[in-house]
Amino acid sequence: MPNSPIVGNPSFSFDIQPDGTITLINSYEKVLHQQYVSGSGIIPQSILTELDVQALIASIGHSLYKRDIFGFVSVDFVAFKDPNNLDAHPLFWAVDLDIFLTDTSCIHMF
Repeated sequence: MPNSPIVGNPSFSFDIQPDGTITLINSYEKVLHQQYVSGSGIIPQSILTELDVQALIASIGHSLYKRDIFGFVSVDFVAFKDPNNLDAHPLFWAVDLDIFLTDTSCIHMF
């Protein structure tokens, strides 16, 4: 984990079609009830407001597609304060990759 205050845990789910088309399914903010244990979520995520979500999922999705991976994908991030500028937009790291239809994605599609 980063050595800077964590400000949120956004997650993005998307679908990679066999032809390479990538579609955002949802974004949400995980609410942790214990360290590393998600208990609920806030829809949509509001931590990474200045992030170009379409460009982010396109980058991840194209990398997976090049490796012959397609279908449903969810990526969890940790967002944290920039240690060099605490007032700047949060930095973020990807911390989990699920390559299957998660319960959360299924609920959003329903």
